[in-house]
Amino acid sequence: MIIHFHPGKLGAKPDSLTRRWDVYPKEGDKDYAQVNPHNFRPVFTSEQLALSLRASTLAFPVLHTAVLMDVEQLHKDILSALPNDPIGSTRMSDPPDNRWTVDNSGFLHCDNRIYVPESNDLRLHVLRNTHDHPLSGHFSQNCTLELIRCEYTWPGICTYVKDYVKSCTTCARAKVLRHKPFELLKQLPIPERPWNSISMDFIEQLPDSSSYTAILVIIDCLSKQAIFIPTHDTITSPYLARLFLLHVFSKHGIPL
Repeated sequence: MIIHFHPGKLGAKPDSLTRRWDVYPKEGDKDYAQVNPHNFRPVFTSEQLALSLRASTLAFPVLHTAVLMDVEQLHKDILSALPNDPIGSTRMSDPPDNRWTVDNSGFLHCDNRIYVPESNDLRLHVLRNTHDHPLSGHFSQNCTLELIRCEYTWPGICTYVKDYVKSCTTCARAKVLRHKPFELLKQLPIPERPWNSISMDFIEQLPDSSSYTAILVIIDCLSKQAIFIPTHDTITSPYLARLFLLHVFSKHGIPL
């Protein structure tokens, strides 16, 4: 198919569909403002522009106030959860040392950082305020960890922050991957004959049926024939070898 350009005079069908007599009274005339002056008016009124400017000006103070309110509520929840936390209650009853101290407000500090108990999703609230808040900006793993460690800490904080940032859907959609592209999937080699290559897996924690609670699944990679063998969750290696000899080796030989 070849597409050729035709001027307006030669394009009769498109010209008749797109040109309007009330907009362009003469062919080739572009005096649109003289024909329809009522269409030339501002899109937004002065009141709308003033409201938009006022909203954009007050956006940051409002968000900043919301952050302060969230932090105050978070600190109240931390203080109320400290007596019920195993680590918090133990450290608060012990005499202060070089790492663990209690300030005048009642907060438990570890290395001069507020300890966050593992209750009521307090650690998740701290992470959301640092990573997901509109004033935060979805920082990377290292930046988010550094921001949290400026004030808070808890055991396993590195793994907690890393797993959370990895599972953030906003970061996954918006941020560019920094690693090399993954290679294409490679097909497994095709077996030369049936039962030359097999796969084995267990289906466990099933309801009790004739004292069996698991199923051993053996599948031939070429013909996709499957063998389902009832067994137990506590199966041992010698018993697995016995099932393999009975159901596979005795009928199809040993896979190569």
